[in-house]
Amino acid sequence: TVLTMSAEDEIGGAGEMDIETTVDSLDASSTGAGDIVITETDAITVTHAGTADGAITITAGGAVIVTHVVATGGDIDISATGAMGSVRVDDMVSGDQDVTLRAATDLTVVNGATVEARNGDAVALWADTNADGAGDVDLRAGSTVTAVGGDIFLAGDSITTGGTLESD
Repeated sequence: TVLTMSAEDEIGGAGEMDIETTVDSLDASSTGAGDIVITETDAITVTHAGTADGAITITAGGAVIVTHVVATGGDIDISATGAMGSVRVDDMVSGDQDVTLRAATDLTVVNGATVEARNGDAVALWADTNADGAGDVDLRAGSTVTAVGGDIFLAGDSITTGGTLESD
């Protein structure tokens, strides 16, 4: 199933105000000032999530495949939990502020994909957040991780940096 949501302001909120889903795919847009907060029960593909002026928080109980996520004016926080909680970035994750991706298992940024924080903030890529000793960060050849004016943090059992890391 595909869930498509669009709002002039927020979609969900902190704590009990989050939007709880059980879907295969998500397309969510906030066209005005407002955050997007989604809690998925299992695996999800985020085909698009975008804000005009707000943060994006997506937490899933399984694997997360990210195609296109852009937060103007806010942080991005994407977490995959559970035994199958991996994160794979297929295209773009771009935020005006901090960008944090967390995977219970592996975190992969594929060839041609970009992860960026644009305004002096950090990019943090964390694998093995469940601390079971099985979670790698894999930045494949042709991928780019950029923190304009900020820092890049990588953590996992092993880290492969075949891609480009840019921080100034």
